[in-house]
Amino acid sequence: MESKETNTSFNCEHLKKVKIRCPQGDKRVGNIVNVILASASVPEFVINPYERWDPLE
Repeated sequence: MESKETNTSFNCEHLKKVKIRCPQGDKRVGNIVNVILASASVPEFVINPYERWDPLE
């Protein structure tokens, strides 16, 4: 899968809390947090990782 970088701006000045639910070890979370922090000062981040379910196991 190719990754395309885009320049999308958004306004999140009233954002107070961010909740992220993601698979354990998801490397995209850091990028998402960095993009949000570049646009706003968010006082609270909650990241809830879960274990991936593998139907082949």
